[in-house]
Amino acid sequence: MNTAPLTPEALWPRTLEVTRHALETGALQPITTEARTVAQGRATFQVRILGRVALKERPRPVAPDAAPFNPFAHPEPDLVVGDVAPAHVCLLNKFNVVEHHLLLVTRDFESQDSLLTAGDFDALATCLEGLDGLAFYNAGETAGASQRHKHLQLVPPLGPDGLRAPLEALFPSLLEPGRVVA
Repeated sequence: MNTAPLTPEALWPRTLEVTRHALETGALQPITTEARTVAQGRATFQVRILGRVALKERPRPVAPDAAPFNPFAHPEPDLVVGDVAPAHVCLLNKFNVVEHHLLLVTRDFESQDSLLTAGDFDALATCLEGLDGLAFYNAGETAGASQRHKHLQLVPPLGPDGLRAPLEALFPSLLEPGRVVA
């Protein structure tokens, strides 16, 4: 990518700008769901229900000798939010269920089955400093990964009330700013 590395301060404004543009061009193809909030004790969960299963992506014919398609090898320019040091690219999730769903992808191919590295955590820390959200990593197909190229995922707080990780409500003392839990 030929973009300046993203700073934490630039991440959210850039995410909004790229989202608007990607929706206009059709590069971003959100999957429509119905969000429902479910409370269980003091924890609040957001459940998404897919309404039109019939529109599920159909399998594409693949030549027997063809290498598996890697959408991260040459990401669609309209989905690129920017470069994140040391060796990652931040992209919008093309088929997002949650608005502003970001992917933090290694620039060079690394297997999604591999362990996270210090560089992965450095890049993730940059993104989490700019977007107080939920990050996760599906370490391989068994864990739910749909792509073989290593990518972490980041979503902002959900819904109008800024729903966060449901278990946060159970640990209010851990949420004090600046508190380190060992």
